[in-house]
Amino acid sequence: MDPRRISKALNLRPEFSWKAGERRQTPAGRPLAGIRTGTYWCCVIPRAGQQQLCASLEAVADRLAPHCRFLRGISQDGGSLELFVGWYSDTNSGEEFSWKLLRKLANLHLDLSLDVYGAQKRPPSKATNKKGAG
Repeated sequence: MDPRRISKALNLRPEFSWKAGERRQTPAGRPLAGIRTGTYWCCVIPRAGQQQLCASLEAVADRLAPHCRFLRGISQDGGSLELFVGWYSDTNSGEEFSWKLLRKLANLHLDLSLDVYGAQKRPPSKATNKKGAG
């Protein structure tokens, strides 16, 4: 599928996109070896203010709902659809995803991908001995 068709159907502009069969290249346009084996289309839908994650996902699902037939068609033709969430936290955190939200995402054939980024562990200080006591 031509990525321009996806952009037009969803009325969204991709951050990255390419079409199967095109020559590979870096984001800056520098040629790479090989040919793209699949079509890829990705856009960023920013969170509104300090909105909770579930509310943000609900808003995305509602925004995409009018395009349900198009999205399902991609899935039924062998494509995959993913709603990717980068979750950054310095402390213990979590959120509950209601069955109503999960049903909306499933109805759109959207997989939900959570990539959790926790606080980086600090390297041991020089005062800590090699056995970990200190």
